[in-house]
Amino acid sequence: MFTPGSKGWINKYFDLVDRGEIELNIPEIEKEQIAHYLQIKFSNSGVMYGFPAEFIFCKHIDQSKWTVDEKLKILLFEALLLIYLIKIPHFKRHEFIESIQHFYVNHRPNFLQKFLASILNTKQEQVVETILTKRISLRGKFNETKFWLLYAHNVFVYIDILLYRDYITDYKEGTIYSYDDIALNALIVMNLVSAADGVIDEVEKNLYKLFLVSANLNDQYYEKAEKLFQYGAKIKDLKNIGSENQLYRNFLLNIAFFTLFISHDQIEKERKVIQKIAKKIGFDTDQILKIEMMVEQFLLKNAQDLPFVNARSNTDQMLRSVSKKWLKILGRNKDKMVIELKQSKDLIRLINKSRKEDLTKTEKELVKAQFKDLIKTVPSLAIFMLPGGAILLPILSKVLPDILPSAFKDNEINN
Repeated sequence: MFTPGSKGWINKYFDLVDRGEIELNIPEIEKEQIAHYLQIKFSNSGVMYGFPAEFIFCKHIDQSKWTVDEKLKILLFEALLLIYLIKIPHFKRHEFIESIQHFYVNHRPNFLQKFLASILNTKQEQVVETILTKRISLRGKFNETKFWLLYAHNVFVYIDILLYRDYITDYKEGTIYSYDDIALNALIVMNLVSAADGVIDEVEKNLYKLFLVSANLNDQYYEKAEKLFQYGAKIKDLKNIGSENQLYRNFLLNIAFFTLFISHDQIEKERKVIQKIAKKIGFDTDQILKIEMMVEQFLLKNAQDLPFVNARSNTDQMLRSVSKKWLKILGRNKDKMVIELKQSKDLIRLINKSRKEDLTKTEKELVKAQFKDLIKTVPSLAIFMLPGGAILLPILSKVLPDILPSAFKDNEINN
């Protein structure tokens, strides 16, 4: 049995890899697409938002008795492993474990000060297990009693993933950014969006406090974050972002939309602030839309399990928003899609066949391959290839009603 709460779970994890129960499969990815691939993986998994929605590799292991903390710890471990595997496909596990230890010792010394001396003489796997357990746990406490604030885990672990990627990518020079700078910028983004309408409600206050406690900032940065929350942040307070790290920039915009959708109401003023943040970071309209859709998809898919999203009206509103945006995108590319679909005879034949009977495994793979070709013509359709992307398929039936199988039309979204 694999139990992440017990000692030796790292060795057990790789034992399951050796036995084929965990598969470390990564598709071939072109260099310029790696950041986008990681963005999708980290958003769908929930690690970007500090919530374990799905695992990256550990998909077929019984997790029914795992705590949320244990799930997030494994997800953090798998995110680090994914980054390492992309950089070094034929890796040696002891070198991977060593890289994690070196990363935390060299780049988070303040975090490790209180217990590092007591664990350095133990086995390397145990050192890393202790470090990851510490990273998941919150070091502060809330005075509020709202149930979703009873979180015992750190929602800012994604910053570790961002910094570890820099560390692995440029091993000799180390990371470009500091942890405190990234965390403070994320808090500033939350502050800007929350205060856009002139009022920060209880949900927004509590969300900010959760992220502030998770950030575990040094005294100087913590004091600055509290002052910015008390007196209000400005766009010019966002500093040290740069344009080199796409995942970092994406993360800030993800946090902006995450804050927007967690609020009770989606206010136009908040959206205008997000536009200003996006401009400061360096995003165009299409990039903004893709990230907004990514956050919406995650929240819609996990609404029942996320303590933040507990209002039915929020979910319905996001679903309507998704529908309108995709009708616009698909409508704009309708002519391209029709031409491409006419040329994809196998795709049309198999879609028609699926109306009457189930497709074979080979036929399903052919459909997938044909859709990939279609994506080259209309990149926006890439969303359908994502886990959970099927939620958007009913919208396509409105634009191309004669193309999709009737099974898809049963779930049309009515505006």
